[in-house]
Amino acid sequence: MTSLLLMSDNINWLSELKAHLPNIFIQHYPEITKANEIEFALVWNPKKGVLAKLPNLKVIFSIGAGVDHILRDESIPKEIPIIRMSDPFQYKMVAEYALLTVLYVHRNIETISKNNNKKVWTEQTAAYTPEYTVGVLGLGNIGSVIVDKMQSIGFSVLGWSRSKKNLDGVETFSGFRELETMLPRCDYLICALPLTQETKGIINKASLSLMKKDSTLINIGRGEHIEEEALLSYIDKVPLKKVFLDVFPKEPLEKSHSFWNHPKIFVTPHMAGEVLPKSAVFAVKKGIDRFQNGEPLENIYDRKKGY
Repeated sequence: MTSLLLMSDNINWLSELKAHLPNIFIQHYPEITKANEIEFALVWNPKKGVLAKLPNLKVIFSIGAGVDHILRDESIPKEIPIIRMSDPFQYKMVAEYALLTVLYVHRNIETISKNNNKKVWTEQTAAYTPEYTVGVLGLGNIGSVIVDKMQSIGFSVLGWSRSKKNLDGVETFSGFRELETMLPRCDYLICALPLTQETKGIINKASLSLMKKDSTLINIGRGEHIEEEALLSYIDKVPLKKVFLDVFPKEPLEKSHSFWNHPKIFVTPHMAGEVLPKSAVFAVKKGIDRFQNGEPLENIYDRKKGY
C-alpha cells in the first residue's frame, strides 16, 4: 500500500490526511513501520538523514511556501522533486495581514490607540486613498493576491518582480535598475519575495535611501530580505513612518534584539500566513493525484532559480 510520511508536530494534519487520502497509509514520524512503502513525505523541518533513507520516496511536500527547512538536509537526493505549498487560503491570509498593516497606518490607528489610553477624543482627517501608492515586491501567488486586495480598496498599486510580469491595472517593474525607479513612488512598500541569492538583502542601505519620506515598510517575505543594521540606521534618516516585520533570520526574535525597542518598528510573530491543515490538505491531495495519474507536478522548487 502506498504510504505518506508526515513529519510535523501539528497533529491536525493526521485527521485531515486520513480523511482526504483514504487509500494512502499515513505514517507519523518517528513511528515508521513500513519504510519501503513510503512514496510521499509531507514535512516541516525534517530531521537530517531520515528522508534519504527512504528507498522509494518519490515526492517531498513542504509544509510552507519556502523549502529552506528541507534544503538544510544535503543528504536528500536532488532528483526527488520538492513541492512548495500552494494554498489559496494562505494567500488570502497573507493579503489580509498586508491590508491590516497598511490600514493601521493609513487610518491612523496608532494615534487613536494612544488617545484611547488617555481617554482623549481627537477627530481625524481621512486620507484620500487613490492618492496613495502601494508597492509590492514579488508578484507570484502571494504577491498577486496582495495586489488584488490593495486595488479593491482603491490604492494605486505598483509591482516589482525579477522578470517582467503584466497585471491588469498595475504598473509593473523588473530588474534592480527599475526597482530604483519604483521605490521613491511608494507610500507603502510590501516585500513578499521568495528568498534567493539575488533577493537576499534587497532592503539595504541603497534601497532604503530611495524610499519616500514618511513611507511604511512591511516585510512578509523572509527575514534575510532586510539588512538589519541598514534598517536601524535609515529608519530615522529617510525617515520612515512605520515598519512592520513578520519574519526574521532567527525565530523567535531574541528579547535582546533592537527591533523590539524601536518605537517605529512593529514586530509580529510570523503570523501573516499560516498553513492550516484543513485547507492545505487539498494542495497535498492534488499533488499526489497528479503524480499517480502521470500528470506534471506543479509548484516544484527550482534549484537553479532558488524558488
